[in-house]
Amino acid sequence: MKIYKRLRQSLQRVPLMHPYIALAMMLLLLLLPSLAIIIVDEMVRISPFNITSYILLASLLVGLPVALGGRRGVHWILAFCMLWLPFECACLLIAKSPVSFGLVQATLQTNPGEASELFGIYIVIALITLSIWGVFFWAFKSWHRAPAKISPLIRWTILGAFFLYLLGIGSQLYRIYPPTQSWRERVIGTAFKTYTRVAKVYPLDIWHNSLFYCSVRLRELRLCEELGEGNFQVQTSPVWDKRDKPHELPIILFVIGETGSAAHWQMLGYPRATNPYLSKERNLILFSNATSAADLTSISIPLMLSASTPQHYDRWQHEGTLIHLFRKAGFATAWLSNQSSQFACVEVSVPLMDFHYSAGGYGVEQCYDEALLPPLDLFLSQVEEEQRAAFVVLHTMGAHFRYDGRVEESYDYFKPTTRGLSTVMALDRKHRAELINSYDNALRYTDFFLSRVTARIHRMERPALFVYAPDHGEGLGEINPMHLLHGSEWPLKDELHVPVVVVYNEAYARLYPQYVDRMQARKDLPFSTASLPNLLQDLVDVKQVREVSSLVDSLYNPEPRYYLSPSLQVRSADKVFEGDGED
Repeated sequence: MKIYKRLRQSLQRVPLMHPYIALAMMLLLLLLPSLAIIIVDEMVRISPFNITSYILLASLLVGLPVALGGRRGVHWILAFCMLWLPFECACLLIAKSPVSFGLVQATLQTNPGEASELFGIYIVIALITLSIWGVFFWAFKSWHRAPAKISPLIRWTILGAFFLYLLGIGSQLYRIYPPTQSWRERVIGTAFKTYTRVAKVYPLDIWHNSLFYCSVRLRELRLCEELGEGNFQVQTSPVWDKRDKPHELPIILFVIGETGSAAHWQMLGYPRATNPYLSKERNLILFSNATSAADLTSISIPLMLSASTPQHYDRWQHEGTLIHLFRKAGFATAWLSNQSSQFACVEVSVPLMDFHYSAGGYGVEQCYDEALLPPLDLFLSQVEEEQRAAFVVLHTMGAHFRYDGRVEESYDYFKPTTRGLSTVMALDRKHRAELINSYDNALRYTDFFLSRVTARIHRMERPALFVYAPDHGEGLGEINPMHLLHGSEWPLKDELHVPVVVVYNEAYARLYPQYVDRMQARKDLPFSTASLPNLLQDLVDVKQVREVSSLVDSLYNPEPRYYLSPSLQVRSADKVFEGDGED
């Protein structure tokens, strides 16, 4: 109580600002996140026109509380807007972009363990936020004590300028629509596009994407309840065709990697030995020109597990996932995870699985990807005993930041590493060499883990194989020093270029030689992780009605590749590959 009284007395002794200076200070502080976006987001500052347009829009939005709140309400509206500052700071520091749907989704679907690995960055966010809030409170208190008159002319001028800006943007967007469309469709489309532009500015970006996420999540839950066992129509399956030949029933493993950049794979030209085990494997096919369909795990996973595409992202909600498909084809199914499985497409599949295991992942000491091997052995022994075909998903931790937490210290091959450094220091440019060493060590461990899975494949007498693909790549500041980690709205090549690997045993090569030959012949063709579901089915002769062919089809032709950004914008991945930068 005494401390509170002393703090209150100290605050009362702080000199008050002039009311108009206080108002200007509050407005400037509210504008800071938008100014920071101009600094960190290359696509905003791509041209002087973009910068001017963005600053004008942000300034008009900041001015709206003045017009709407007036003398008595302006500071309360501004204070409400300032409450959301930590969320914007987090996105600016971690993803170098404003708040987006994907980042809201990733934040709400994370777990305490994963969040704890970024604790150092959260401290920085807290310090920045508290500093700005402290100055804002001083200005707020000054205005609250002695609010000044705000001229009606100024208020109406701000409102008029805002609506003129919207009218100008809308008129430009209206011209995009073809004259063949009705005026009603053109007006509705223009209004929506204008709104989406405004909703990219702080704090509207937070409110818009949070409400958008809630609506999507509620829709997912409703559709998942109706999905049941899925809506796939399986036409052929080896379970039906080989009832009298159980020794030919295939086993296929899908290893979903985490944060694996092709730029750091030894087998793709990286000068360091990050693949000492796989580089010696003979029954291996490495796709050198593969791209991820998203650079954020929560968006990428549904694209890797279903018929969803960047253009039709919610398709899995109506059809189901690979678990539904292989279950209908008569396969035993399992999900083994060493990280968070809080994805709707996984949650809806769990009740249908024959086996489900979660190792703990983030924040759990001594929980490396090897933890998945004992339950894998258990499931495979059951499948062998019951003579069933099987489909297994292993969701690994891979090389997720923090990289030094993915491997034991005794396993460190490249030194020095970021062990002992705070998260903020680990991401500092002064320690870029240590960061890369730690990342390469994590990739070496992934290589070791895959070699252990390979050993199990080769021990089987039945046809067996595994497909490995990371959910996305990783930025390490090599293309652009400002681009680190992943989840960028405008990713660079290192965030999208991923290695896709297929390893098969001799029994598989004898039974499916045509697929081995076709993969070998097409390993350098453009490929997307969104095509993996079709490939996984065809590799074990599970067929269904679909529009798109897989890489092992005899009439396969590569198609343009796209990715889905955190704000759910469909963009060309091929353009990113061609330019080593943003499309």
